[in-house]
Amino acid sequence: MSSQQNTPGAVLLAPSPATTYDLTYYIKGAAAGGICCSITHGALCPVDVVKTRVQLDPVKYNSGLI
Repeated sequence: MSSQQNTPGAVLLAPSPATTYDLTYYIKGAAAGGICCSITHGALCPVDVVKTRVQLDPVKYNSGLI
């Protein structure tokens, strides 16, 4: 009888060989981050401006929001 067990998940736990990344990998990551950040910034800054204006002048902006 063998001392090794036939474990189906053993392949998933084996260490992977070292992977080298080239410049295009990092450029794609930077571009994806920049695109996502610009979409989020463009969507949330106007909401923050409205919130700040309501907080600064609640008498003017407090009628009819909710």
